[in-house]
Amino acid sequence: MSINFSELKRSKIRKRFDNGIEVYNPSPKQKEKIIKLISESIDNETDKIEISGKDVLLQLIPELTNIKLDLKDDDKLVDEILEDPSQELTETVNEITDIIQFLSNQMMTNINNMSKLPKEKLDEIIQYNNI
Repeated sequence: MSINFSELKRSKIRKRFDNGIEVYNPSPKQKEKIIKLISESIDNETDKIEISGKDVLLQLIPELTNIKLDLKDDDKLVDEILEDPSQELTETVNEITDIIQFLSNQMMTNINNMSKLPKEKLDEIIQYNNI
């Protein structure tokens, strides 16, 4: 069985729940934002990624779902929701966590591959990408 290349285009909607919540596959620009958030959330002592629930709620849910945040800087309500989320929010966050894990793994693979390059080639890549 063969697969047509045209069928491999990224679907906009990653998952649609029965309640109407949609989780979107991140666009290239959104992937950059998520990777930046991942990079900023690495605990240097443990090398673990520590993205807070608040960051997921306030930064990623508006980017990757059709959920409109109507919180208006209400920290008390944000804390209440994070302490006792609905099943719908939990399922949505689980799907976003899968996206974060996939991008984290991809990022680590890229770093591992780059570390195997000769220094001259690595310097060339860094200079080309203005890293």
